[in-house]
Amino acid sequence: MRRVDSDRLRRAVLLTYRLAVVQFQCELREPGWQNAAIRATLMHTNKPIYIRPDTQHLHPMKLSPSDFAFLYQECKRCFYLKVKHKFPRPRTGMPGIFSVIDSKMKDRFMNSRTESATHELPPGEFALSGKWVQSAPIAFEGMEETCYIRGAFDTVIQFDDGSYGVIDFKTSAVKPSSKFIYARQLHAYAYSLEHAAPGKLELAPVSKLGLLVYEPTGFDHDGDGVATLGGTITWVEIKRDDTAFLKFLREVMTVLTLPDPPPPSEKCLFCQYREATRGCDW
Repeated sequence: MRRVDSDRLRRAVLLTYRLAVVQFQCELREPGWQNAAIRATLMHTNKPIYIRPDTQHLHPMKLSPSDFAFLYQECKRCFYLKVKHKFPRPRTGMPGIFSVIDSKMKDRFMNSRTESATHELPPGEFALSGKWVQSAPIAFEGMEETCYIRGAFDTVIQFDDGSYGVIDFKTSAVKPSSKFIYARQLHAYAYSLEHAAPGKLELAPVSKLGLLVYEPTGFDHDGDGVATLGGTITWVEIKRDDTAFLKFLREVMTVLTLPDPPPPSEKCLFCQYREATRGCDW
């Protein structure tokens, strides 16, 4: 007689029962929820993700929060080519001093109290840095394509009241007119933490978004080979507005679902260079 794996049998019975319960519950919901709920059950989550049955054959597009900050704003054509055709811009170098300062700021504040950085933040502790997040699939009414967000945040604060803050360290002054660019990126991380894919990092609620900005204002040297930079730390609050973020995300998906790449930005030097080389004989 064939031996039966009791653990496997138990899991199969439990899964069958869970699917039966979900199917029964779905009879009370609008059409289209059933397959999505069953799919969510198979993914071992108790938060069903609503994906229309006619779109389940499509692969969600991966969106990077860092691209929301500048690439999308600078040139939608370059953004489209990177996401849709895996054709990114050539890498450009960033002065190493910014990375060094950013790293030293994290070393200084990680596992420290928020009061040590600024009194404009609620009491809490700098808890996590550089962790990857990934959202559950996101669908929009009237669109076949779906998307998900994946990226690594800068820093997360755990406040004493049990909520969280998502922040970025910056090494130069932030113009008020540029806040919306950083807001998109921070909202993407917050949304992903609160609507995490099964098995991914999940933190909720996220009550604060913002930037901790270090702006160098002075340089000192003691004459014995030791030099220091002096400056100020400023907290720049980003108001949480999920409605505006999801509206922006829908705009992004509208661009990505175009059959052809959108026109290049007039100021995009990458697109200008690409077009110039196409007209050359060499």
